[in-house]
Amino acid sequence: MMKNEKAFLLAWLGIGGVIFVQGIALSVSGFLPEDVDKFFVKYLYPTFTPTVASFVAGTVAYGVLKYLQNEKLNDQK
Repeated sequence: MMKNEKAFLLAWLGIGGVIFVQGIALSVSGFLPEDVDKFFVKYLYPTFTPTVASFVAGTVAYGVLKYLQNEKLNDQK
């Protein structure tokens, strides 16, 4: 793997971790004090869907890129 690809995958792993933590925080916010719940609803909830959507879009783009690279290698053989 190239150095850039490793960095990309490490960043993607980090974003996946952020999504995981956001999801856990949102799921338990109802059991937390009301002030904390309001904070999560005001700041965390609006950013969750765009974060997941960008993660999925980036994953699909990476998969398509790797597929096209593999097809190019197969055509050269």
